[in-house]
Amino acid sequence: MAIRADAADNERRIVAAAIGLGPAAAFYEVGRAAGVGQGTLYRRFAGPTALTRRVIRTIFDEPVEGETLFDQIEAVARRLVRVRPWADRLTEEEDRGWYRSAVDELVGLLEPEWRKAQAFGIVERALTLGDLRLAVGMVAGSDHTSGAVDLLRRGIEPKRGPRRPRPSAIERTSRIVTSPDEAQSAAAPSPVRPKKPRGRPLPSQRR
Repeated sequence: MAIRADAADNERRIVAAAIGLGPAAAFYEVGRAAGVGQGTLYRRFAGPTALTRRVIRTIFDEPVEGETLFDQIEAVARRLVRVRPWADRLTEEEDRGWYRSAVDELVGLLEPEWRKAQAFGIVERALTLGDLRLAVGMVAGSDHTSGAVDLLRRGIEPKRGPRRPRPSAIERTSRIVTSPDEAQSAAAPSPVRPKKPRGRPLPSQRR
């Protein structure tokens, strides 16, 4: 059921105030910063946990920007870093399960760019979406997001075989055998020519 415009405006103000104050702020402080009474605060959100879930959802719903897959991975990882203090407030298993599903949904937004990168040989084809989720989690858990993305890039690029050594100058200038007869001729030993005697002939060799 759609809510009234003023109620929707109150929700937006409350969520914006919560994000501005941070997860350490008390529930009543959020209502005060949003300019709403405690009754309105509790009508819109049953308690701190409900507000926390809405804050996380609001951050996750922001458009994922970035021209390349790695730009988008970094954007998603930074978003996970942003919501980590909020996620720590979710202590019930049901809420933790909701958060894991929300993260999977967020990472799933990268799937089209991931598939495209695999098709163009930028990402190893054998990797799966599970590997993508693991990679994003590793980047989000790093203290240096950009550096972690660079390491990730090296780790998921296709592995190319060793390069063939460049032929030497002698090999490049050697004659190429183009026919079987020429190959047989090249393989046959050269005839041995008798050596001519040097110096004056002996008397027995004179006529």
